[in-house]
Amino acid sequence: MININHLHPENWVGIKHSFGIEEARFSEIEEKAWPKICGLPITEDRLVKHLGFSYRSDVSGSQKVDDLIRLVELTKNEFYTVLASTEEGGWKIRILDSEFREILVSSIRYIHQLQNITLDITGYVLFWV
Repeated sequence: MININHLHPENWVGIKHSFGIEEARFSEIEEKAWPKICGLPITEDRLVKHLGFSYRSDVSGSQKVDDLIRLVELTKNEFYTVLASTEEGGWKIRILDSEFREILVSSIRYIHQLQNITLDITGYVLFWV
């Protein structure tokens, strides 16, 4: 169960049903369904297809599946880099500032956690598309 007070309207979460888990934006969930809200696990597919992450290439140009990158550009000179890599039991998230200084490292498991820490650090919402 997720603490509803930790969600913002654009958070993407799951709703538990007898047939499985339905994905939904928090703002579109009726209040009577709030007790059924659960975290939506971070997956490579969700990061790439729905949150705009791309594969980070090594020097040889080959893709590393466990190392994804997302640029959050606020202005021409102000941006953040969000890096996601798999680790046992979840995902390691690193956020770098415009000068590539590491300003946050966090281990998380759910999409709404990624959306929340990105919003807290950058002021930008990672919209689900």
